[in-house]
Amino acid sequence: MQQVLRRPPCALQQNMATASSIAAASTVQIQNLACEIVTDQFGEIVGNVCKSLIYKGRQQLNELGRALGGFEQGYTPSVLKNSILVLIQHNCVIAYREEATNNDSGLPIAPPVSYGADKDKIIQRLRHPRFLVHIREDCGERAECILQSVLENGRLRLDQMLEYVADKEKRTVEEAKGEVEETMCELINNHFLERAPTGTPAPPKCEAMRRGKGGGRGGGAAAQAREAEGAKTIQEQAKANAEKYRLPTSLQ
Repeated sequence: MQQVLRRPPCALQQNMATASSIAAASTVQIQNLACEIVTDQFGEIVGNVCKSLIYKGRQQLNELGRALGGFEQGYTPSVLKNSILVLIQHNCVIAYREEATNNDSGLPIAPPVSYGADKDKIIQRLRHPRFLVHIREDCGERAECILQSVLENGRLRLDQMLEYVADKEKRTVEEAKGEVEETMCELINNHFLERAPTGTPAPPKCEAMRRGKGGGRGGGAAAQAREAEGAKTIQEQAKANAEKYRLPTSLQ
C-alpha cells in the first residue's frame, strides 16, 4: 500500500501564515511603488496627496486636508484641488459620487465627492513605452502619436488631440483633421481610447456590509438591501462601459 504523507496542522498553519505575509508584503510594495511613481512624475506635493489616498483609502477633500495637516503644512484648499485635478487628469485618482442627502429642511444637498487612488493605473505608467511600441506595430505611427498625446497630457478633448498630432506632423489642423479622426475612430472601436468618466458611483460602505453579516431580525432586510445596491451598481457600471466607447458626435 502506498503511504500518503500528510503535513501536520502546525506546518499547514505556518504555510498559510507565510502566504498571508507574502501577500501583505506584495501589497505594501505595490503601494510604495505607486507613491514613488507619482512623486517622481508630478512632484512632492501631488505625491503626498496621492500617498494619503493610497494608504488611508477614499477621502473627501476636507478629510484629505486634515490628514495632510491643512494650512500649517501648506495644504490649502487650492493646493489640494489643484493636486487632485492633476491626479484625475492623468487617471491616477478616481472621483466617486457619494449618495445625495437632504438638509434639516428636507431640501436636497449636492452629493459629496470622494477621491480614491487607482494603484493599477499608476503602476501602468511604467508600461507606457511598451504601449506605444505595440500601437505603432499594430496601428501605425499616427495612432502612436495620438496615444502619446494622451499618455503625456492625460485627458484631452478631440480638438486638443488634433492640435497635438498636427504639430507633430508639421501640418495644419485642417490638413490633418480627416486622417486623424479616422485613426481615432479605429482606436476607440478597438478600445485603445475611451471617454473620460464623469464620475464613478461610490462602492457600498464597510459599515453597511458589516451590519448585513450579523443575522438577527435585521439580517434579511440588510441582505435584500445589499442585493439591491449590488444590482444598482452593476447596472450603472454596464451603462458606464457602454458610454465610454461611444464615438463623439462629430465622428459618428
